Amino acid sequence: MKAPTILKNFLLRPRALAAVAPLPETTRFDQELVEELDALGCEIGLVQLLDAAITTQKTALDSLVNISYRDVSDREDVDKYLEDNVEILDPTSSSWLRLLEASVEEKKLQKNRSSLLQETVDVTRELKEQIKGEKEIKSCVERLKRSCKEMEDVVEVVEERVKDLYKCLIDVRMTLLGILSQH
Repeated sequence: MKAPTILKNFLLRPRALAAVAPLPETTRFDQELVEELDALGCEIGLVQLLDAAITTQKTALDSLVNISYRDVSDREDVDKYLEDNVEILDPTSSSWLRLLEASVEEKKLQKNRSSLLQETVDVTRELKEQIKGEKEIKSCVERLKRSCKEMEDVVEVVEERVKDLYKCLIDVRMTLLGILSQH
């Protein structure tokens, strides 16, 4: 029995290759972001996260210089990025210390206390016991002061990073608004 002609034609017909979309072009922004995230590795702390956010915003600001949009889709992307920027900008301009305290409380609940905070708690407990026993308080008080000073130094670093991030977010927002006002 012979195969029908339609079936022969179908089997003998060369098949078209499946269309494969090329990988998106890797930009400088992508490269710098990947480098920053790789540098963070597994040891991510608040200061490192703020540094990554600052680097990301600075890189975004540099890449926005060459943006000019003509299509509606470009405008939608710029509008979306502006919304995201505002979403991040608002918390950095508000009471960031309250947010930091909430983060610390959350970490306490997860038993991921920082070593400085744990040291402060330990020294405070020791001071409490020494007061009860009327032992040498002076050395314990000095250690408590040093521990508190170290905590203040950490808070100052975080505060500076938050200010830097806020400035970067403002710069990006102003650039985005400038792009949107062009058309």
